[in-house]
Amino acid sequence: MFRIALLAPLLLLSGCSAGLAANQYHRSYHLNQDRTLREDPPSRPPTPVEISKRVADLQTKHSELNRRLMALNYAENYKNKAPTLAGVYPLTVTRFTCTCARNDEDKMCEQITARMGNLRIIKNVPFMRKGNAVIGMRSQGLVDESTGKTDTVDALFNGGIYWTGKLTDETYEYTLHLFKSEKDQCVAELEEKYDFAHKVREVDPGMYECEGAYHFQNESNGPPGKPTLPRTLSKYCSPQEEAQVTECYTAAAAFNTAPSDSQNLPALAETARKACISVPAKRLYQEYDAFMKGIRYNAD
Repeated sequence: MFRIALLAPLLLLSGCSAGLAANQYHRSYHLNQDRTLREDPPSRPPTPVEISKRVADLQTKHSELNRRLMALNYAENYKNKAPTLAGVYPLTVTRFTCTCARNDEDKMCEQITARMGNLRIIKNVPFMRKGNAVIGMRSQGLVDESTGKTDTVDALFNGGIYWTGKLTDETYEYTLHLFKSEKDQCVAELEEKYDFAHKVREVDPGMYECEGAYHFQNESNGPPGKPTLPRTLSKYCSPQEEAQVTECYTAAAAFNTAPSDSQNLPALAETARKACISVPAKRLYQEYDAFMKGIRYNAD
């Protein structure tokens, strides 16, 4: 009964597509004070042509920024420098929209909307800056040191993620764009903000850099099954850091692929929790995944 009560809001959200028009998906939400999604009244959706142009623009920006990131000599110019900003900070999300040319044929919007329930658990998130290089959650990006304009890349659900916003000493305010062009063309947008004035805890810079690179190398696969954001881990990780991040992600995968009624679930959850204690972003995702299977603990 406890688990059913917890999952009810998410099940309602993930099933909300039942009343949509047959030819196009277009949803908009705001977040209440309790960090739950509430759907806004329907608005006029962009046309399929407009969505196609938006996806193409994001794909181009995503690829160009990733080429710049891959060209960085990270081991030489960043790895051993002290960060100018690093820690776990409060995250605020205010709005979320998802629009497709058709009816979400790849189920990207359905998956994202269901996962938005993690905002009830993941309230504080990691961020780090070293010179003009930044990491937010597991994204990698660059900041213009004169203007604060900041752009980062990531990947999810065989699609791309492109953040664009402005970084100051107090906040990072940005729009997170998720896009996919496979069976369907879809764009989702989240308006979010980091609050640097209220640090929750520290992060290990080396582990955080390593985690971001590991995530890109192993979890950014596109439709062909190859990384869309490949990284050379030796530029970002010491052998010890890579071993620890690998242990965390392996333990998390063992938990996440286990059946929900498995008798080994509590032990697998505890193994993953311990393995991920020092891994800045995955420890938060793992707390949420445990919550979704009825196991509660506080990663902070």
